[in-house]
Amino acid sequence: MIGRSSLFTPKMSPSRDEIKRDLVTLLKGHSMLASVERESLLRDCLSDPA
Repeated sequence: MIGRSSLFTPKMSPSRDEIKRDLVTLLKGHSMLASVERESLLRDCLSDPA
């Protein structure tokens, strides 16, 4: 994680925009991962004969 280290440096606190950008990238990565997992789950269910 890149943004996490900047949060704990006492000399320079990150701006609100930087925090927001980190959150957005985190959420984007999470939703992408979730959609990939959903696709693989769907594929498993469809290919399953049972």
